[in-house]
Amino acid sequence: MLSLPCPPWLSFAYGSAIFKQATYTEEQLSNSLIDLMLVVEDPVKFHRAMMQAYPQHYSSVAHSFPWAILPLQRGGGAIWFNTEVALSPFKRCKYGVISRADALADLWQWRNLYLAGRLHK
Repeated sequence: MLSLPCPPWLSFAYGSAIFKQATYTEEQLSNSLIDLMLVVEDPVKFHRAMMQAYPQHYSSVAHSFPWAILPLQRGGGAIWFNTEVALSPFKRCKYGVISRADALADLWQWRNLYLAGRLHK
């Protein structure tokens, strides 16, 4: 299981892998990816702690230039995603990281509607 060295301010899961889908085959269930969103106070502190605890979650570019994550995260939906993370031998997830300030701006001001859309799922 994933243990976070730097706890988020808020987290939630979304998407079809959260609850067992009646129409999914066993293959679809085993290939489904759990979607997680982590809202953090300080993305740089969070990524630094996660890179130390789980270096395999980050690309080689992120390891070489950890300061580069924040500008990339600030673009688009203001979310940085780590994908194909093993939770157990049979469960995988992808998790997105967004700052609390960006999350609240997206929800209150509809800055880009990305986070709002994930909550709508």
